[in-house]
Amino acid sequence: MNQQFDVVVIGEGVAGLSVTLKLAKKGLKVAVFEGYTFGGLVLTINQLDPHPDGEVSSGADFASNFLMEIMDLEVERYAEFVNSIEKLDASYLVISDSMQVEAQHVVIASGAKLKSLGIPGEIEFEGRGVSHCADCDGAFFIGSEVVVVGGGDSAMQEALILAEYASKVTMLIRGNELSGSSALRSKVLAKQNIEQCYQTIILEILGDQGVHSVLTQSLSDQSQKTLLCQGVFPFIGLEANTNFLPIEIQLDGNSRVLTNEKLCSTLPNIWAIGAVRAGGNGLLSDAIEDANLVYKNIISQ
Repeated sequence: MNQQFDVVVIGEGVAGLSVTLKLAKKGLKVAVFEGYTFGGLVLTINQLDPHPDGEVSSGADFASNFLMEIMDLEVERYAEFVNSIEKLDASYLVISDSMQVEAQHVVIASGAKLKSLGIPGEIEFEGRGVSHCADCDGAFFIGSEVVVVGGGDSAMQEALILAEYASKVTMLIRGNELSGSSALRSKVLAKQNIEQCYQTIILEILGDQGVHSVLTQSLSDQSQKTLLCQGVFPFIGLEANTNFLPIEIQLDGNSRVLTNEKLCSTLPNIWAIGAVRAGGNGLLSDAIEDANLVYKNIISQ
């Protein structure tokens, strides 16, 4: 017989950890699956800005606080990816490589991964100039010139971190302006060593032992030029982790889960929270709000 749970949570990012903690504290029997590591993308952030609680801390500390509380409760944690979900008569079967468990409710908190550029040199120079974490690798580029690809909140946050190390940070932005929060825009535009190249895309990352330049193209006149740099940080958005979901769950054009106002998917009692749901913006405060709403909806049934 399959092991029975009230709720299975898929993902231990901030949204997943938050809802797991609240449900377990309420006394529900909860299991959580995570194939990577707890915390998700927040682990790459050295200082949360803005912090949901108005405090100063790193992303790793923030996620660790959740995990330490969860480990004091009776929560089953499985270090495995979920491969599929099957609908039973009055519950769901959550299936991984080595087990299957049954639950009345499933919370999809599988988050999203950074989109790849899909250009020559990206894979070849990963770890040799191509990075997705300014906090982790910024110190390797002291006095160097680096490129950030993207113009949203994540790209601006990375650019600001890199500006503390690099001699110059060039942001390659497909659109006509920086998007995201006005506070971050103001900080980026005020930094003298951050330059914005609008209506510009990256075609190729070039190098030998490491990155030495990128090939760019202007979208206004299609002209191409080579830009010297030693590091490339792509932040062009997120790709939702939804490949394991049943076809009955409807997704939007970006493969994110469509939900109603209660954050329930198109299958009853399967909920979506955080960056994996359509309309989610990836902010920590919104992930926690999602978790709170789903928690309330589950315990009210």
